[in-house]
Amino acid sequence: MLGMASVAGLGGGIVFVPLMMAFYHFKPSRVVILSLAVVFESGLIRTFGFSFWAKHPEKDATEIDFNTIQVAYPLFLVGSYLGVLTSMILPDILLCAFLTVILVYLCGQSYFKGRDMWQKEAKALLEIETIPFSE
Repeated sequence: MLGMASVAGLGGGIVFVPLMMAFYHFKPSRVVILSLAVVFESGLIRTFGFSFWAKHPEKDATEIDFNTIQVAYPLFLVGSYLGVLTSMILPDILLCAFLTVILVYLCGQSYFKGRDMWQKEAKALLEIETIPFSE
């Protein structure tokens, strides 16, 4: 299940956290730390196992845009550092509430974006089907 979540781009954390809390009764602060380790490991496997040597479909370069990584990576480090500090300070119930609100918000965003993409694709298919054949 974690592998499928990682392939889908979720990293496994969105699946890992509720499962560990429900079945193993870990505290939320411990589960956050464990999920970060799982996400890091799946990211390493995906990067060095698949993406690092894959070629970009449109240009002669690797699939990974290293210029973007140089800009974004320091921001990721600061965000994860602040997240760890926050998870250490907040009580477990408040941490669960924040994580639930964030998860619901992100699921809603994904749903609406997916629905919009589906509608655009369906509309494009209908336009293709209505174009008469030319001889």
